[in-house]
Amino acid sequence: MQWRAAMADARIRAVDKLRTDTFQNAYQAWTAAADIRAFCTALEQAATNGDINDSENVARWIAWGRAAADRIDPACGTPSLADVSFDVEPRPTDLRPFLGEWSPHRPQKEYRSERDEQALADTRHQAESWHHGMLGRRTWR
Repeated sequence: MQWRAAMADARIRAVDKLRTDTFQNAYQAWTAAADIRAFCTALEQAATNGDINDSENVARWIAWGRAAADRIDPACGTPSLADVSFDVEPRPTDLRPFLGEWSPHRPQKEYRSERDEQALADTRHQAESWHHGMLGRRTWR
């Protein structure tokens, strides 16, 4: 049956997208943490060189920044990739972008508006295009 084949293919693609999203978020958090630590080191060096007037205040900022980096770093903080199951089960909304006109709930076609179709196309494109060199917008808080 066509719907079953579409569901099987959609499941594989949805699981891959969910894994990619999870890994991408962890990677971005890790690189943000590394950037924060590098910035803290630069501030520390500037304070040591006497380039900063109030080194005691800067030391508090450095400590706060390093603690923030530790909180978001999936290599040493939480959440960690070890806390996220690799064998994720996609929900119907995760399957929908990869099903074409099929419903994720039953073997029937769904009506989708043009805006819905564009959103699903964007999701499919995102799933196929990310790699480690594409950091996108960094958010670390």
